[in-house]
Amino acid sequence: MPDSQAPLVSVILPVYNAGEYLRPAIDSILSQTLPDFELIIVDDCSPDGSLAVARSYETDPRVRVLANSQNRGRSSSDNYGAELARGRYIAKMDADDIARPDRLRRQVDFLEQNPSVGLTSSYMQCFGESDIIYIPITKQVANR
Repeated sequence: MPDSQAPLVSVILPVYNAGEYLRPAIDSILSQTLPDFELIIVDDCSPDGSLAVARSYETDPRVRVLANSQNRGRSSSDNYGAELARGRYIAKMDADDIARPDRLRRQVDFLEQNPSVGLTSSYMQCFGESDIIYIPITKQVANR
């Protein structure tokens, strides 16, 4: 994607000590069925090698890796990524999450078809050692 062309979606992924989970999280975004996005990874001074993992993806032109100069916390990292986002829509991603391949496409399609809605979310399925199977999380904010 040329620099002059803004992506439809900017995915903000703040990272702090998530090296163990980061590759599957990044891979799940890079495998989206909606190809028109940028992934902005903001490392918050992780001492566990998370920054090196993130930087290994910089060969993909959709990926931008930012490193905070000091630990600032998740909200500050989110805001930093959002300030540099170029997309029409901003999507949040946690460093220990795995997105379904159609996540961005479904959310963008919904927002495009419902212009009075300003926020979408989705269901969450826990995996690994969790006993929780599904937690419904649905939010819609009108008048964007």
